[in-house]
Amino acid sequence: MKTSLSEMIKQLEEQGVDTSKFSINIDGKDLNEFLDLAKRNVEQGTVEHKTFRRWVLAQTWKMLTELVYDPNDRRFDAGWERYMRLKYDYKYQFTVLMDELKVLDKMKHRNSASEEYTIRKLFFTQDVVLKTCQHALASFRKNIAYFRGYFSDTANRILDEAERTYSLMISRKRNDYHSMYVLLDGFIKTGILNYVNNRERKCQEWKDAYKAAGAYYSLQNMILYHDCMLPLCAKKESYFELNRITTRYSRIGELWRLHALMLETIDYNDFDLVKSICKRK
Repeated sequence: MKTSLSEMIKQLEEQGVDTSKFSINIDGKDLNEFLDLAKRNVEQGTVEHKTFRRWVLAQTWKMLTELVYDPNDRRFDAGWERYMRLKYDYKYQFTVLMDELKVLDKMKHRNSASEEYTIRKLFFTQDVVLKTCQHALASFRKNIAYFRGYFSDTANRILDEAERTYSLMISRKRNDYHSMYVLLDGFIKTGILNYVNNRERKCQEWKDAYKAAGAYYSLQNMILYHDCMLPLCAKKESYFELNRITTRYSRIGELWRLHALMLETIDYNDFDLVKSICKRK
């Protein structure tokens, strides 16, 4: 039963189906219990790398193709940026950072020389964490006059605690994921995010990291599982070329370019995730 359920979840997620909305009773248990466990396993780095790649591709494909309604232009449309802006609130950034720091800490202690760790640590770096916290502090200060007008003591306390925690983050050693996890948790617990508009624009550095990571793991799965090739690159060389490109983009601080490479690869291969999965059934 576990195997068939696991495969069913993978297939549904790969087709962009939001299984978190399902509520099906299986042997007396709600399907959401199984899905929550699967999600936690992905976040904690306890599932095999193949499953993680599939999960990321499913989510990325959904962001690219799902029609989303925007009350500002009063229409449905698709697009990565549109989905990110309308479907994920401001706090989501910090949920992702907490999950990634936890995973990276586990991976580092398990095998710091592994390819998986070497690549994954390039995306949600300490600098990205700091920039995201800076953005939250700036967003809070932007409304500080309003806050102080109604609850001055609370606003001052939150700002002081958040700034103090942020200062401690700056002094952490590079790749000290455990300390950054603890400090980021403390930053969140100051309550600062409760006073930032949930529709506030997200930190650009965080968006770039999220976009790059999604593109990298989507490309990896497209190459290894869906027989895709990078543009003008042989199939057998595409996987290694992807890692070379990713390392090069990381050195020049342009990992966000992976998103454009992913879109080019989709066009080059005339790739459709749903059709590709149906072919393999």
